[in-house]
Amino acid sequence: MKQRAIAIGIFWAFLLTLLAFRAPGFFEPANIRDMAVTNAPALIVAIGMTLVIVAGEIDVSVASQFAVLSVIAGTLAKAGLPLYATALLTGLAGALLGLVNGALVTRLGRGRQVRMPIPQYSKDNVLRLRDLIESSQYRAVIDRRYRLEEVVEATTYVETQQKVGNVVLTVINDAA
Repeated sequence: MKQRAIAIGIFWAFLLTLLAFRAPGFFEPANIRDMAVTNAPALIVAIGMTLVIVAGEIDVSVASQFAVLSVIAGTLAKAGLPLYATALLTGLAGALLGLVNGALVTRLGRGRQVRMPIPQYSKDNVLRLRDLIESSQYRAVIDRRYRLEEVVEATTYVETQQKVGNVVLTVINDAA
């Protein structure tokens, strides 16, 4: 497991280095700030979900709670509350929702656990997917293709939520 983590880290560092040379605008402070601000809510949820998963559990209610809390935060902000009050009240609402959810699972569930079917990556599944691709029964839908240098434009297009299918970043120029 440790070797796998090291290999992933090395590959990630390689990708960041490649990105630095091919799209240097990606690392500009304004772009980093924009990405951090845009992705902060998802990062907060991801940290919490990581803790749940590391503890050996799974929580399928996180998306619905995130949606409810987003509406609460938007409503509070629209009402003119200061940012710190909006954040505090939204955090308290999230804690309350988590408390209610936990109580429902532990008290009403009477200790019973719900096992969620988690997709397994097996050789049979991979071979089945290969067979579907080779027989033209499966076809990936590609909306647009961008060169790696155009990563900012590709991200901007994805964020418009108008894409239909996948957006592909080409790392190696096929014409070369």
